[in-house]
Amino acid sequence: MDIDLSKLESEEEIYYFSDNGNVLGPFTLARLIEKIGPETLVYREGINWTRACEIPELKQYFPEEKKVVEKVSEKAPIPSTTPKKSPVLLIFVVFFIIGSLLVYLLFTYLDFTRGQEQAQIEQQRLTDSMAMVNSQLMLEMERDSMNDAINARIDSLNSVESELMFLQNQDYLAERIDSYYSDIVSNNFDAYNYYSDTVNQFINLMNLSPEEVNDVFTSERDYTNEEIYFDRNTLMFDEKINDVYYFTYSIQYRCFRITRNKTQECDVDIQIGFNQNFQIKSYKELKVRNLVFK
Repeated sequence: MDIDLSKLESEEEIYYFSDNGNVLGPFTLARLIEKIGPETLVYREGINWTRACEIPELKQYFPEEKKVVEKVSEKAPIPSTTPKKSPVLLIFVVFFIIGSLLVYLLFTYLDFTRGQEQAQIEQQRLTDSMAMVNSQLMLEMERDSMNDAINARIDSLNSVESELMFLQNQDYLAERIDSYYSDIVSNNFDAYNYYSDTVNQFINLMNLSPEEVNDVFTSERDYTNEEIYFDRNTLMFDEKINDVYYFTYSIQYRCFRITRNKTQECDVDIQIGFNQNFQIKSYKELKVRNLVFK
């Protein structure tokens, strides 16, 4: 395309353009046309950075390609005919659905059976492993005459026994904890149903009886309308100390605080200790998280 550069030299506008992130200029219109293409970003006073082909005085130098529009002939719709329903087809569909359901039930039953067998195998494996560990520890304890070696083996055995107790009684412990919070929320809580005769710690109180724990709940409190959600998935074995098995878990707690005249919401990490009779010996709040008042 021939460009009349003498005409362009008389233009008064000053232009800049961008080339790979670098700003070049200033240029007159005549000089600018020699250096840019239709997609080049151009700037002048009165406009922001714009493609050259979209600036009014530059459009004429970058004519658009004509688009070829193809006409698509419309075909006359073919009238659809609805075939009459065949009784044989209907019977086939019914038997197909029934057969599919039976196959699904069969595979479901087989999966359940395999799951039961796998659970039994895992339980047997755990029992065998425990028996093997006990046997090995006993043999080592007989061979070792040094007290420190014997104590190390005993600690190892206690650790295995503690973990085994957690695996075997996890569901029961979770149900006990669920019931504990349900009784608190429904104002039916009685510490004698959950706590040992001697309580090592309750929140920040030490060496209590169940009666003293009950006094805490029956005395005038700042917390009303309590809502407690116990997340079973967070229940984890922690440690064993002096025949007390300690577990940690988290709860979501919500109540109305009278002194603040606001609703309190938070997450609380709990450590709870059970004796061998599954009675609570210790209940501590380890950490309060995400505390908000509304």
